[in-house]
Amino acid sequence: MIGKYFKVNSNLVLLLLITAFTPLAYTIKSPLIIIMLLLSIILILFDKNMVFNEKCFVIYILLFSYFGVGFSFIKFYDLFMIFFLLIRIIRQDKIVSLRISIMSIMFLVVIILSFINQSNLNISTGIEIFRYFLCIATVFSFSNLTIDYDNIRKPLFIIALGLIVQGIEVCILFLKYNIQPVTSPFLTVEFYNDFHETRVSGFFSDPNKYFLFFLFLIIIMYQLDDKHKDSILLNFVGAISSLSRTVFLSIASYGITYVIEFNEHKKRKVYLKLLLIIFLSFLGYLLFKDTIIPLINDVFLKMLELLGRDRTAEINSNIQEDNRVQIWKTVINYLPLRPILGNGPLSYSSFGMQHPTHNTYLNLILDYGFAGVVTYFSLISDLFKKIPVRFVVSFILIPMFFLDLGNFRLIFLLIGILNTKGENEDERSYSYN
Repeated sequence: MIGKYFKVNSNLVLLLLITAFTPLAYTIKSPLIIIMLLLSIILILFDKNMVFNEKCFVIYILLFSYFGVGFSFIKFYDLFMIFFLLIRIIRQDKIVSLRISIMSIMFLVVIILSFINQSNLNISTGIEIFRYFLCIATVFSFSNLTIDYDNIRKPLFIIALGLIVQGIEVCILFLKYNIQPVTSPFLTVEFYNDFHETRVSGFFSDPNKYFLFFLFLIIIMYQLDDKHKDSILLNFVGAISSLSRTVFLSIASYGITYVIEFNEHKKRKVYLKLLLIIFLSFLGYLLFKDTIIPLINDVFLKMLELLGRDRTAEINSNIQEDNRVQIWKTVINYLPLRPILGNGPLSYSSFGMQHPTHNTYLNLILDYGFAGVVTYFSLISDLFKKIPVRFVVSFILIPMFFLDLGNFRLIFLLIGILNTKGENEDERSYSYN
């Protein structure tokens, strides 16, 4: 399976080797991670099988696989995205459609008004607003690109394979040699480090973002050519290796939604059937609450034991006491305070909460109000039009329910690559039904 990806392309072999040796280089001396990244970028730039736009797309994905690496508060993938956007502006490329431009401006106006209107203006809230500007810049950077997706399929496969190897390596090096994150003005390297509950996550600061990277690669790779099932399988393996509870919910949802889509090809009807399932499930919960809750708690604990997440099981012994559920209950109490424009970015901290909402929908309402929710989902509406329901529901909407993904850049990367002149939801490259 893997051999065909290295065939007649020594650059890909070297790229995988460099990715595999990067954690070792970081263990020896942390700044060496920059050298390893530069070598990887050079290999991609000298790949004769891709044109410039394709190389830049692959480099961005590569840098995103080093999610926790950057300078101070700005990540390397954002720096490269800004560089690529400037090149496109200099080349006078037609970047985004008028509709996307208007939606972007409306969303930015709402979050700026929320920012100005909040009582707790500080550097952290300013940085959060800046992240949303980077999200919009990501849409602009990767819109209307001329890309032959078949050319980038192999490099993306190698990046995914390398990240799985790297994730295991970082985990082992942390346990054996106690390698630590780095924070300095010139280099920031974050990764998950908890002796109580070690999890595979590579150079991602959060195992949940690690598994999301693989799920989003599945969406992108499926667009390339649906005959290459090994690419999709590899990314499923990478996602599962995070041992996240959310990834198992996403995969279960994927299976259910796949069956519905297989028998019903109209997206509207698929969404209606899913809503009906959710409604009936909720009704069943209300009617048989006393029976269902103990059953859910039992499954919840068994899942944690199976995943080896004993620490989480100690802290969250049942659904009612789960940290996320407690946070959601608290957040809901604050939503009516400023329902239109919200309470401003990172407002959870101004209410004395120690942790974020762990729910994109609640976070958007709390921070930017219903105006923020409406403009945000208007901006990303192409996801619902041009991507199969099974991907949207399982890999985007469900993770949004358990994680804060409002400014997760890969969502906006997808909006960018879907915003390609001449393509619409009925064309094969963007529709898989």
